[in-house]
Amino acid sequence: MAKEYQEVKINAVTLHARVCARWYERMLGYMFVPPREKPDAIVFVLPKKSRAGVHMCFVWFPLDVYWLDENGVVIERRLFLRPYRFAKPKVAARYILEVPPEKHVRLSVGERCLIPFLRNSR
Repeated sequence: MAKEYQEVKINAVTLHARVCARWYERMLGYMFVPPREKPDAIVFVLPKKSRAGVHMCFVWFPLDVYWLDENGVVIERRLFLRPYRFAKPKVAARYILEVPPEKHVRLSVGERCLIPFLRNSR
């Protein structure tokens, strides 16, 4: 099955992001992806608002993780989450954005991401 990609604009940076909406896509994420082949970002579309956490098992590089509400606003973040670590947000989110730190995307809580498939993110 072909992977779905979308353009995501964050702080004047356009990223080619993989969209993971199915449960098995969300489970795999960056797992087993060689560092040279990693996408610019991954957007996890959760089936409903939840406190879904992320794990870094079998992810060979650190990531910046952002939890977003239904409008694309950052409600929590963890920067430079290292391999074999876990993180869970304190509040429920609708989307999770994972970005390698070398993409120089630094979002603050309250900032908005422009993700085309989010209804209210424009």
